[in-house]
Amino acid sequence: MAGIVVDGMLITLTAYAQLSLKWSAIEFGLVTTVMTVTSIVGGMCAQRIVRRIRLRNLAALGMGLLAVACLSLAAISSTGLDWLLVPALFVFGAGLGGAMVGSQISALTGVLETQSGVASGLFDTSFSIGSALGVAICSSVAVASGNLTPANPMSGAALAFAVAATLAASGIPVSLTLLRERSKRA
Repeated sequence: MAGIVVDGMLITLTAYAQLSLKWSAIEFGLVTTVMTVTSIVGGMCAQRIVRRIRLRNLAALGMGLLAVACLSLAAISSTGLDWLLVPALFVFGAGLGGAMVGSQISALTGVLETQSGVASGLFDTSFSIGSALGVAICSSVAVASGNLTPANPMSGAALAFAVAATLAASGIPVSLTLLRERSKRA
């Protein structure tokens, strides 16, 4: 689920920043650095707290933060409050770190050492498939829902961000229901 949300949001944000805000690739890259840094810090923090708050709660928290960030981006793109972009990316990065750590632990816990490469490969493949779906869904929504004009090339961005938020929010009950603590077999 995280792959769908992450790349769905990123394709929409990239187009919005470059087409509507008229940012250069360098400006966009510098602003999104906050997301990258907070995802690393969020992942490091998630590794430290997962035993205290339980795996399913960590994954649900990560998906919740992704949903909040995507809703914020939907509001930004529909109201023009572009200064909120950096705080939204900060929240998104923290959610990404938590969601990824939770899903990776879940995917590899209890897997025999001899099967860990296969399990890791399946995890990466699943994330990649989710990424492709996220790009397809959010870019289609952005284009189909907008009144595309040269003056407003990304008018459908708010709905695409809202769809990403909905997908992230749907990951909360999935995390709480399906992620179970398993004993580690070595």
